[in-house]
Amino acid sequence: MFLDIRNFAATNLPQGRKMDDIYMRDYLVDLLPWHYLLRERLGALEYIDELKFEENSRKQIAAYYFPPNTQQGEGVGRIEIYLQTKKGNFFRRHFWLDILHEIGHATYGGLSHRSRFQREWLTVWGGTPSVFDDLRISNSISSDEEEFAQTYALYVQDGVNLKDQHLIRYSFMRKNVFIGREYEPEETSASNVY
Repeated sequence: MFLDIRNFAATNLPQGRKMDDIYMRDYLVDLLPWHYLLRERLGALEYIDELKFEENSRKQIAAYYFPPNTQQGEGVGRIEIYLQTKKGNFFRRHFWLDILHEIGHATYGGLSHRSRFQREWLTVWGGTPSVFDDLRISNSISSDEEEFAQTYALYVQDGVNLKDQHLIRYSFMRKNVFIGREYEPEETSASNVY
């Protein structure tokens, strides 16, 4: 698995250890299942030290997954994580959930072409937005891919609550994506990442 990590030392997040690109890459490689993520789906994760807004609505964007676009010669997907506030990055939990959510998008892209996976996920999702507001700020999740990405992030970061409140989604992730691996809260806490 090759993942090009860039500019994480610039996050200036409070931490007890040195936050750099190598540490972040090693942490993610050890933590997450990469068997469904080919380099084409996700080759780079970069921190951009600026605020980012949607063009039309001026809504702030925390992170964004750019899937591979072979038509434009960009054959490798990437994630960009952006500055949280003008005063800096203060919300480590949200910052980490945003990274996991975007990795969830890349993972979904690597799995959604499989018809069995697609059928099962659509059944689990059920076509209606979930009630993730109590687990993390929701951004009007409305598609199967958005729901998958959020469920992926919560499985890693807040699996105990996900299991209690959305057992069918938790079970789907455990069986089909994480191949039986479950996470302990202290293993994936934002304070342990940074």
